[in-house]
Amino acid sequence: MKKSILLIIGAILTSGIVISQDLTINDHSKLFYKFTEFDKAVTYSFSISSITPTISYEWGNSNKEENNGNGLITQEALETALNLTFFYTDVVLVTMYDRTPSFLVSKKIYGELKNTGKSRIRLQDNENANTLQIVGVEDFEIIINKEVKKVKVLHATFSGDSGSEIWILDNPDFPIVVKLKSQKEYELKEVKQ
Repeated sequence: MKKSILLIIGAILTSGIVISQDLTINDHSKLFYKFTEFDKAVTYSFSISSITPTISYEWGNSNKEENNGNGLITQEALETALNLTFFYTDVVLVTMYDRTPSFLVSKKIYGELKNTGKSRIRLQDNENANTLQIVGVEDFEIIINKEVKKVKVLHATFSGDSGSEIWILDNPDFPIVVKLKSQKEYELKEVKQ
């Protein structure tokens, strides 16, 4: 038995996968997502400029036809926003008061999922909100500083027959969307801290 445990630990250590309970996002962290819609894949990057007192970030993508931009997420949005938006514009600065960008859900959504197993979310300003139902806490592999690591995520499904699912980093301070499957597919591939 003891030998089996040592072999498993040795296999984990030599595989290059490090189990990480917390992925910490700091000023100057960079998030890279693969975004797929209509069989077209684009890489979106979000560079966090500042975390406090509001979150400011720059975004860009690999589609040369689209411009880059800047965003600001207010504390109110981070705490209570119901809306998750995929709309990015090249306006000098977009301030989000009642929504979060596609890489982050509000602390309210995270807290309700974690504590009650349910929450509400509205994608891309849809008129109707969907109910999220927790499936469980899972491990999810992400490249962090050029190293494959496992992080804990909350996995939830959307109400109805949509088949939509979301995976959210199990971090109450910065609940990042790690993956979203709906009409679009969106997945965090790499983080540079």
